Amino acid sequence: LAEEITALETDSAGRLWIGYSKAGLSCLELTNSRFTHFRYQQQGAGILSSNLVKDLLIDSRQQLWVATYRGLSRIRKLPSGEWEHRAFNRQTHGLSSMRLRCLAMDYRGNIWAGSFNGGLMRMANDSLLMSFRHQPGLPQGLASNKISALYQDRQGILWVGVESRGLNKLDLQYHEGLQSAIRPFKRVGSSTQSITAMHADRQGHLWLGTEGNGLDRIQPAGGVPQHWSSRPASQGGISHSIVTHILQDIRSDSLYWISTFGGFNRLQITPEGARIQHFLHEEGNSHSLSDNHIFAAYQDEQSRIWLGTRGGGLNLFDPRSQQFTAFQHEPGNPSSLPNNYVWHILPEGDTGLWLATDGGLVFFDFASQQFRTYSHDPANSHSIGSNFLNVLHKDKRGRLWIGTGGNGLDVMLSHAKGNNGQVSFVHLSERNGLADNFIYGILPDKAGYLWISTNKGLIRLDPQVPLDHPQYGILALQHFTREDGLQDDEFNTNAYTLLSNGLLGFGGINGYNLIDPEQISRNPYPPPVHITHIRILNQEVKPGMMMEKEHIPLTSWEQPQLKLTHREPVVSFEFAALNYLFPDHNQYAYMLEGFDESWVFCGNERKVTYTNLDAGEYVFRVKGSNSDGIWNQQDTALRISVAPPPWKSWWAWTLYLTAGGLLLYAFVHYRIQFRRQEIETRAKIEQAKLEERVLIRKRTAADFHDELGNRMTKIGLFVELARRFMANPQQLGPQLDQIAAHTRSLSEGVRDFIWVLDPDKDALYDSLIRLRDFGHEFFAHSPLQFRFEGIQPAFSHYKLPLEMRRHLLLIFKEGMHNALKYAQAQSVQLSCELQGRQCTITLADNGKGFDYATVSKGYGLSNMQARAGQIGATLQIDSKPGGGTHISLTFEIPNMGD
Repeated sequence: LAEEITALETDSAGRLWIGYSKAGLSCLELTNSRFTHFRYQQQGAGILSSNLVKDLLIDSRQQLWVATYRGLSRIRKLPSGEWEHRAFNRQTHGLSSMRLRCLAMDYRGNIWAGSFNGGLMRMANDSLLMSFRHQPGLPQGLASNKISALYQDRQGILWVGVESRGLNKLDLQYHEGLQSAIRPFKRVGSSTQSITAMHADRQGHLWLGTEGNGLDRIQPAGGVPQHWSSRPASQGGISHSIVTHILQDIRSDSLYWISTFGGFNRLQITPEGARIQHFLHEEGNSHSLSDNHIFAAYQDEQSRIWLGTRGGGLNLFDPRSQQFTAFQHEPGNPSSLPNNYVWHILPEGDTGLWLATDGGLVFFDFASQQFRTYSHDPANSHSIGSNFLNVLHKDKRGRLWIGTGGNGLDVMLSHAKGNNGQVSFVHLSERNGLADNFIYGILPDKAGYLWISTNKGLIRLDPQVPLDHPQYGILALQHFTREDGLQDDEFNTNAYTLLSNGLLGFGGINGYNLIDPEQISRNPYPPPVHITHIRILNQEVKPGMMMEKEHIPLTSWEQPQLKLTHREPVVSFEFAALNYLFPDHNQYAYMLEGFDESWVFCGNERKVTYTNLDAGEYVFRVKGSNSDGIWNQQDTALRISVAPPPWKSWWAWTLYLTAGGLLLYAFVHYRIQFRRQEIETRAKIEQAKLEERVLIRKRTAADFHDELGNRMTKIGLFVELARRFMANPQQLGPQLDQIAAHTRSLSEGVRDFIWVLDPDKDALYDSLIRLRDFGHEFFAHSPLQFRFEGIQPAFSHYKLPLEMRRHLLLIFKEGMHNALKYAQAQSVQLSCELQGRQCTITLADNGKGFDYATVSKGYGLSNMQARAGQIGATLQIDSKPGGGTHISLTFEIPNMGD
């Protein structure tokens, strides 16, 4: 055992096999610790290919395989107890190299051997099955012939370590299945490989229309295809080299109808050869083809052929009369075609045709000869998703599948043949998981799956999956690309056909494929998903690292827990599914418990970022599927704890609650005090109001007593005088006049007193109206002209207290009396001006005036000044002999709320 050990292996019998760098091979019986040694010898039994052992492998039959630098050896124990040895080399078994470095066994029991510089070899039943060597220019081949390691994982993928060139992977099950299921073909003897039309006829022939090289018919048994190019009909050629549609007549196995980019062709196969007739557009002939660019064709039960053209609308061809009838768009007629581009025709029993146009989905009713259009309505989410349609297909459930030219798939869930039918469409696009939104063809297989050709490969769609399923793209769709054996990722319109044996044919820009759907199986191994990176504030976090002088306790990936602070508002996660067969097709879903309400399916996006998480506990979960949509049932979880900021911690909340309690106590105490003061204030106000009312009653009683008492005393005096002069009529008359005058004055005073007491007359406006009315009545029977200016309805918003109204009324009535008795004026004017809450009322006359200094105590002027003083007003009297008199009263209108 002093030699360098290069390999170890154990078998089911309890033996340990040891390979050495120079001493060959040893077998240790673990039950009795006995060694058996195997060496390379020039001749004789028990020899190895070389004493330099590089790798050991026990196969499913408990045979030991030994990789050496001089070939491969197999050792097994016979029932007799003897050891049998067999050597494999270049001469006897065709090994591509004798210098072997590593061994592996696949799921079928085949032995794989990697060599130092001879590539990779696969053996079964003691014979070499296949060699794999590096081929320059082939990116999908081995990266190098220097193989350093081999390993097959549980998903059936063989991993090949290539010296200095990284890893190669080979999915044995998947590629073996696809090699038999998806077979690519190219046209023989031509550089034109773009297939634009395909048709499988009833005899088993496969017809191919090309883009620029005419028409091929391939025999069922193989051989050289029959070819028709673009030539005059008399020379056996078709009308154009671009073939767009191929149709076998429903009543004749030898008759075919060929649509091209340059007219319509009748091709009759006879024992003598093919007879071809061209049908082209003729100017001025309404019974000829309306346009030579034909893309769609359908033959009905009456043998009539319906043709869809690019610009000429829908044509009906009668083979008996060989005449065409065109149906085209008519401006202003909603029952005509919406557009003259017709790309596909699909029959609806014997009632009509469905048409794919550039103006939406159209139903042509045979009975009414009218067109019903279903177009895209941006305001209606249940309308068709696009007006540019390519292909139509009706599934077994009666649903109409509509392929668009760039907007995905639409599914018509219901329709009616009449004009009043209600329809509903469901829209599917890349957002729902489609590989591409440009749809060329739709074919069903025997199992009911729909195969869809696009610009990015083929899609196999399961129509049983509900269209509104949140995981629709994952559960319903499987994608195939050039890596799976397709001719290319891009296919062509009308280049698809269903063969009688169940195979599907699809043509594209680089040949065509025949696909056996029954041979395609899904990868059954769901991949484990691992979180590969965590970044906080865009800085990667690893177990035990320090970040901003704070320990992030992410101790291990086995028991992951991430703790974040409030200063780390952005956290990102990256993850990967350990499925390396088309890893770009792996799908992912994630959910942050406590934040996301449900799983978020993100396609093949492997990163998610969360920002501004609230403090609390979360669990980040992620799961994935392999390229065939098989999901793992056990998700990967990471617990996350977000600490609150100091101002949201428990002790902060305790402080807040304490402070809140104190504030609440202070507020309640304040409200109680405020309420108490409010009650006391109201009581004081009520007391003040009561006292004011008592004072007003006393003043009113005193004024009333003075006014009425004075007037009544005078009236009584004049009545007594009148009684004395009863015998003398000449002296009695003046006394009666005095009695009448004082009676009128008493009546007027009583009215003023009652008016002042009326609470509905407390506005400035009411006082001015009272003065105006008094002035008009007072001067009505005098030679003076009375005018009033400045009164405005807005004055009704200004309230005056009772005392102020009473004194205003008395001051200006006194002024009017003086003007009538003493002024000898021709006119008297009363005016009012209001600025803010300051009011000025002016009484002016154009009389003789007086010297205010000499008569200031006369004319009741001192009484007027006294009344002005009682209401806090300023009374200004301007008068001079010959210059008239101006009496102005200025006062502040009080705020009645004070």
